[in-house]
Amino acid sequence: MHKTNMKKYIVALVALVMTNIAVAQHDANFNKIKRTYTVNDDGTVEYNYRKELKLISLRSFFSVYGETFIVYNPDFQSLRINESYTVRKDGSRVTTPNNAFVEQLPSTCTNCERYSRMKEMVVVHTALEYGATIVLDYTITSNTNNLSETITLAESAPVTDYEVIVKLAGGQKLYHELKNSELKPIITNNTYKWQFKNLPQTSGEYYLPAAEDLYPTLCFTTKNH
Repeated sequence: MHKTNMKKYIVALVALVMTNIAVAQHDANFNKIKRTYTVNDDGTVEYNYRKELKLISLRSFFSVYGETFIVYNPDFQSLRINESYTVRKDGSRVTTPNNAFVEQLPSTCTNCERYSRMKEMVVVHTALEYGATIVLDYTITSNTNNLSETITLAESAPVTDYEVIVKLAGGQKLYHELKNSELKPIITNNTYKWQFKNLPQTSGEYYLPAAEDLYPTLCFTTKNH
């Protein structure tokens, strides 16, 4: 068997095994993840993130998904929380209270304040229970002239619907590449959209290849190489 084909076979086999594990052992399920990147005429870039996460196990809301961490740099970025609430199993909605938004230094750079003004917004989700769904929608606006991003479509829980949308200002071009997937973008009026369905959860096994070698990985930029 050709070396390249052998590699593809191994990756596919590992992905199949992980899919079977995910079906049997997941704590939660992302009903929806949506990432939208908008490049404005003034050069600013808006990144909008939305997730709808259904909780399944006790562990999911006690030790895994009870908080969301949003890192940004106020020197050139602003953060806006658009929506944050929990839909309880009975259908009632509980809005996240103001005191559940806590700003701190990022946990990965606790001692780096002297070098950087990075901030981390911690959203503490409330009213969590079996069958509840966490909904969070926020936007980070960056003062930058270019958009460059790499997204590995791999989450710690299965994802039913995963969208990536890029909206460009007039006259701009997007250079993009999608690895480990044959999915093509839908392009309409300088807007690019990728929509993935039923993605398996990741596996944390140390012996597996890097995530970008196993899962769909989307790279895009407005910079002309």
